Amino acid sequence: MNKVPKWYGKKLRQFRLKAGLTQRDVSRSLNYSTAQFVSNWERGVSTPPPKDFGRLSEILQVRPRDLIDMFYRVRLESAYLERKKMIARLKADRYMAISARSVKRRGRSIGQTRRTSSRRAA
Repeated sequence: MNKVPKWYGKKLRQFRLKAGLTQRDVSRSLNYSTAQFVSNWERGVSTPPPKDFGRLSEILQVRPRDLIDMFYRVRLESAYLERKKMIARLKADRYMAISARSVKRRGRSIGQTRRTSSRRAA
């Protein structure tokens, strides 16, 4: 997954703080070796793995559906941004192809004009 939106990490942090937990508390409850995993989620570097949503929802005292809805909203936003990038690339490629064709046409028409005029003179 590409970069995670800031709102996602902020929301996870709000859930954690509301439950009165530290990043270390959450990571230990999920059997992670360090709090870095939770820090990465809250900073928008990554998202929690879906397999941990059930346990994470218990730890943060939120409905599992809330975590799942947030996760899929992130995925939809990511897909939408990727789509926009692809369309922009296609438009840029198309513009470059049209520009290249018009340059070639101009070159041919100049060359054809020269050949035509040289034939008439001969």
